[in-house]
Parts: sequence; C-alpha cells; structure tokens
Amino acid sequence: MKILENKIIDTIVMNIFPPIVAVIVALLMHFPGMNNERWFNVLSVLIGVFGTILGFMVAVVSVLLAFNDGRMIMLIKKTGHYKTILLTYMICCFHLFIALFISLAMVITDAYGAVYYKLECGLFTDSMVIVGVCLFLLYALIKRIDF
Repeated sequence: MKILENKIIDTIVMNIFPPIVAVIVALLMHFPGMNNERWFNVLSVLIGVFGTILGFMVAVVSVLLAFNDGRMIMLIKKTGHYKTILLTYMICCFHLFIALFISLAMVITDAYGAVYYKLECGLFTDSMVIVGVCLFLLYALIKRIDF
C-alpha cells in the first residue's frame, strides 16, 4: 500500500503540479510594451536556456546509466529510489524538449502576440518547476543515504 501511495504522490508532483503552476503563472502574466524585436531576443535566450538544461539533464541520465555499479548508485538502489530518479529526470527531459521544440517553432514561424507570450511563460515556468523538483528529489535522497 505504501508503494502505491508513493507512486501516486510521484505522479502528482511530476506530472500534474508543474503544468498547473505553469497555467496559473501564464494566466496571471501581462506583457505591456513587448515588441517583435524584444520578443525574439527573449525567445533566443529561452531557447539557449532550455537547450543547456536539457543537455545537462541528458548527461545526468547517461551518467546514472553508465556507472551502474558505482558505490553511490548501489546506495541509491539500496534505498529503492534508482528507478524513481531515472524516471523523474526523463520526465524532466521530456518537458524541456517540448519547451525547446515549441520555442523553436515560434521563432521559425515568426509567432508574435499575447497568446504566444503566455504560452512561452507557461513553458518556462513548467520547466523551472520540474527542474526544481528534480533538484529537491536529489537533495532529499542524498540526505537519506549514509556514506
């Protein structure tokens, strides 16, 4: 029963919480004075941010998979959180990839307007919340492991 409760909490925290926060923030944001040139500067920066964080997250997953027999990985496996960490980081990579893809599509199609601003704000918020969840999960796990 405890395992089912943990899976439900993981599902809520990773799949439901970030998009809800993103929608709320996007609906509350207003963008007075945003012009086309400024918008594409913002998009360029966000594309770089999304791409960089995605690269780091993919590297983390690769390291976790490559060094499967390391002492730290064995400690994580002993606590039963190895699969949770991998799944969490892969979900984060998926969110970042979607944000990067949509941002690139906006640049390529020359999308401009309040709806697009709100969409991009929501994507950014979703990505940062899910990265924060990943960092919190890693911090909590490290605190639980006896070195």
